[in-house]
Amino acid sequence: EPLESRTLLAVGLSGVPDWTEQGPGPIEANVIGTATGAIESIAIHPTEPIALIGGSNGGIWRTMDITAATPAWEPLGDQLESLSIRTVAFSPLDPETVYAGSGRSSAGFGDGGSHVGLFRSTDLGDTWTQLARTQLLGLSIRHVVPTGDLDPTTNLEVVLLATAGGGNSGGV
Repeated sequence: EPLESRTLLAVGLSGVPDWTEQGPGPIEANVIGTATGAIESIAIHPTEPIALIGGSNGGIWRTMDITAATPAWEPLGDQLESLSIRTVAFSPLDPETVYAGSGRSSAGFGDGGSHVGLFRSTDLGDTWTQLARTQLLGLSIRHVVPTGDLDPTTNLEVVLLATAGGGNSGGV
């Protein structure tokens, strides 16, 4: 008995934008051969065309016009103790406030930079402050989630962290 007749769906690429490579290009690394930068996290500003990315041993980068045909990216936080940034996130309380967590990640066998904790910027990434260094030193922060809630004891924003090997959360 013949099978029923079915129409197959077709997918086209019209309307899909062309992607333009941005950031570091391939480099020759003595240990692993050719390597390129890797984006670990991206955070989009809730109301402005601003985006931040955290890079695997590449630090934090920002564009002030993510909607441009070719956004210009600028490095931020090159003075931080570690450029191995696993996670970035905007605060829901104040979109000028950004959090970035360091965590070991790398194309070079996952070794990456130091685990030095959590950073906060209150000026869209122009300057950074390290938070809770003693409590977070040595933990690889995988995700940072600013909750938008204030700790009633400290009046600081409650930030949740997911770490490799355990970790803390609390007002920072």
